[in-house]
Amino acid sequence: MKVYARIENGVVAELIEGDDVAGRFHPSLRFVDVSGLGVLVGWLEADGRFVAPPPPSGQLPAPDLASLQAELALLAAKIAAMTPPGAASSQVSG
Repeated sequence: MKVYARIENGVVAELIEGDDVAGRFHPSLRFVDVSGLGVLVGWLEADGRFVAPPPPSGQLPAPDLASLQAELALLAAKIAAMTPPGAASSQVSG
């Protein structure tokens, strides 16, 4: 079964499943076949190409593994500096 995206102002407003949308909706509505493309509601469309929208402002992208490992090493060093000599400490490994 095909998947069609209803495009409104360059944005995917909804997804419709069916064999054909011709004649099922008002002719002023614009539908594009997006079968197999993984398009989601909210994606942007221009000239038949689809892209995911940018993340909302203020929201940071997920960090990569190397960044997380570097942060973990820094925190482990800070914990080690705060631990009195001879005291048992719980060490985190990365």
